[in-house]
Amino acid sequence: MNKKTYTSAIKKTPFEYLYSQKIAELMIQGLSYNEIFRKCYEENELQIVSEQRRKEVLNVVYDRLSKLDKYLLEEFLNSSIDSSKFILVYAIAISDLLFFEFLITEYRGVLLSKNKNYISDSDFDDFFATIKEKNTVVANWSDRTIRQLGCGYRNIIINSGLGRREKNLIYSKKVIIKPLVAEHIKKINMPFIQAVLGD
Repeated sequence: MNKKTYTSAIKKTPFEYLYSQKIAELMIQGLSYNEIFRKCYEENELQIVSEQRRKEVLNVVYDRLSKLDKYLLEEFLNSSIDSSKFILVYAIAISDLLFFEFLITEYRGVLLSKNKNYISDSDFDDFFATIKEKNTVVANWSDRTIRQLGCGYRNIIINSGLGRREKNLIYSKKVIIKPLVAEHIKKINMPFIQAVLGD
């Protein structure tokens, strides 16, 4: 029996920074989920044409942001763009165990390596192959799902500023974020800070 629960939500809803900002604003205003649902889905404040896509984005993004404490949610809206995007990566990582493991095993490795500071296609393939061997849920995912997940992970790393693309390689980048934000996250989730800052 698998103790770890993995999902593939990132394949359809990777970074979504602007939507996340809009939903975070409503959360900071104190609106309930139902009120946010009405504004984002029924009144379409997100301006997404497809109702199915609108609901999908709302639910995934709300779930991520609801895992942040009040301090981080406020910093997500008010910090520099680098710190804000960093907080969103954190929200995604604590909402998605498989992505978190990718950051710890693959991203941290290249961030700290003196010889190889990029993630290649084969690194993505090897990561998912290893997980498939250990987890029956992932083992049953189609090759298409795995490819889409890989694209989602690339999207998050590049759009968050944690990496840059050069052809088929994703080069890691050390980001500079607000020290108080880094310290706050370090107190509650040291493995994440170690994975993405190399501390």
